[in-house]
Amino acid sequence: MMGGRLLLLLGMLVLAGTYAGGATASTAGTQHAVYSDQWQSTTFVTGLESCPLFGPTPNPWYVFGDVDLTDHIDSTYTPLTEPLFQIDSVGSVHGVIDAPDGTYRVSGAGLKEDRTGDLAPLYFSGTGHVTISGPGGTVLGTATFQDLAGFPPPEFDLLFTSITGCHLR
Repeated sequence: MMGGRLLLLLGMLVLAGTYAGGATASTAGTQHAVYSDQWQSTTFVTGLESCPLFGPTPNPWYVFGDVDLTDHIDSTYTPLTEPLFQIDSVGSVHGVIDAPDGTYRVSGAGLKEDRTGDLAPLYFSGTGHVTISGPGGTVLGTATFQDLAGFPPPEFDLLFTSITGCHLR
């Protein structure tokens, strides 16, 4: 699924056409794409050492296989020197993570990406406010949300860089 999405995006960039309201061409080869991905596989959460939301023993890398997350991304890709692009995006991620102690709700919006790089393996890497809430409590903070399309295995990541609120139950 992720490989097809990356090929679709690359095809949109090469063709410089319109994709069902999803991508449009503009001046100087710049492309605009709006897309969404529903994810139900490997998801990593890190940066919660000071807020052990998922249990009494903090873990530097929580790995979840039972998730239902959806991202919505609005991106602009400006070609630079091959194979580099200036990538400017705004995104959101919402859904649930099923942990051993129950279901946690994930909400993040206004996640901003501003980077120069190759399109793969990062499909999106934006930073903003993210909240995770469930049976263990609630964590609020700044996190980088990553949608990795070309990295084996494809995955979603939530990398907390600062915690502004930690309420444990």
